[in-house]
This record gives sequence, C-alpha cells and structure tokens, in this order.
Amino acid sequence: MDGRRRHYRVRVPAELDPERPAPLVVALHSAFSTGRQLAAWSGFDARADRDGVVVVYPEGFGILGLLQHWNAGHCCGRAARKGIDDLGYLDAVVRDARARYAVDPDRLYLAGYSNGGMMAHLFAAARADSVAALAVVAGPVGSATGGEDPVIAPPEPGRPVPALVLHGTADVNIPYEGGPAPANPGRRYLPAIESARFWACANGVMGPDPPLHADARGIGTRAWGAGTPGREVVLRTLPDWDHAWPGGRITARLDAGHPLHGYEAADEIWAFFRRHGLAVREAPAGPKPAAAR
Repeated sequence: MDGRRRHYRVRVPAELDPERPAPLVVALHSAFSTGRQLAAWSGFDARADRDGVVVVYPEGFGILGLLQHWNAGHCCGRAARKGIDDLGYLDAVVRDARARYAVDPDRLYLAGYSNGGMMAHLFAAARADSVAALAVVAGPVGSATGGEDPVIAPPEPGRPVPALVLHGTADVNIPYEGGPAPANPGRRYLPAIESARFWACANGVMGPDPPLHADARGIGTRAWGAGTPGREVVLRTLPDWDHAWPGGRITARLDAGHPLHGYEAADEIWAFFRRHGLAVREAPAGPKPAAAR
C-alpha cells in the first residue's frame, strides 16, 4: 500500500472445509503493539481452532514492525500524522484473505483493541455493506486534540452494523467517562456510551438510554435493540478494569474475588459475532448522531 510493504498474521483452523466457508475475523492491535501480541493476549487463535474461524491480525504502521499505530481518522501517532491509508490497507487484507482461504463473505467481523478499536469503528462505518458485526475493547468512536477542538468521528454508516463495546471503569489511558486521559491529557475522548449511541443511532434502534443491568459479578450491560436481528448494540461495563485486554493470563491471575477473575473477552466477542450475519440486515441505517459532547 502507498509503495510500502505491509503484512498480516493469520490463523487458519487445521480443517477448513471449502464447502462450508468459515467466518473471517479481522483483529486489530492497540497502539505501540503488534498483531502477534494481540494474538497472544486475546486468545482468538484457540477460538479459531475450536470453532473453524479464520482470524487475521493486520499490522499497523510503525518503525521496523514496532511502535505501530492506526490512522483511525482522529488518532493516532505517525500513522495519523502521515495520513496512512489504513482503510485501503484493510481492504487489501480482506481481499487477500478471501482469495487465499474459503471464507464466507457474509461473515466478516471486526475486533479491535484501543487504537485498533478506533480503527475498527472507522472501517465498520466506511465499509458497512461488508461488515457483519463489530466488537471494540477500550476504543472510543471519536476524540479531539485540545480542549476546544471539535471531536472527529467516523462517517455515517450506510447500513446497520451490530456492535459490542467493552470498556473498563478504571481505564486511565482512555477514560470510561471520556474527556482528557490522565495518561494523555493532550487528547479528549468521547465516553464509552457515545460509541454505543453512535451505532444505536446508525442501526435505527436509538432511544432513551436503556437501564444498566449488572450481573452477579458486577459486570454492567446496556443493550439497544435487544432481540432485533442485525441491529443490536451492547455496552459492557467492566468494573475495576484498566487499559488492558480482559482475558488470558491477565484475568486468570486476578484474585478470586475480582469481578473479572477468569473473564474472557474473546468468548463474549465470538458469542456476539455468531448471532449476526449480513443476510439479516436489509433496512437502511438511521441518521448519524452528533459526535461532540
């Protein structure tokens, strides 16, 4: 892309039946990270092997394969400053994966973490006709630099895209409630609920915010359009959780009394994806909400 050689990692299940095309999950790493690291943190590879899913891990733009970022339109790093065409790059990744592997064009899913989540929002909005569902961990739909600059968010999606948003209440890199981050006070982020509202409005299920329901562990849930095929939006509030992928060795090592002890975001994300495919999304999207708060 743009005269640059870029690559991606891929996990293909041992038995891939050409007669039964597999779902394709595009998993986008966080800033200063790599696809290999996200594969290690997320546990998506094990789900790919178990459930017959092809997972690709594109690499962001960085230096010598390190310190990588995504140009999500509003953030971050050298990728944004240089105007890297990451939409075009992800288009190329999806085309290449479809050419190489037996994947179902109606089951393309985006999963992103932090800056990768921001990129997942952008790609899903810009390529809504091809994305079956979206899941984002700690990645706001929009942000701004400076206290008075307008918030930048993705364009209006052309069709509904079911969305799952997960965010920790103790996140100091990208605060759950939005605003400047203690770890990065030069940028102002939209709160997690605005990401959910963005997709609820786009999916035509916007209304008064649904009540927050907490399970026995204290994990909170708000659901817009629950039970509406191809349109549901879920905000999962992770109590006492900071800016880290919620799963794998990290949550396994938590004290037994911690709300997220043993929690696996990958399982929740894949369960959400399995409920959605392009075939159920026929009606046009609603109007885009105002991004700034």
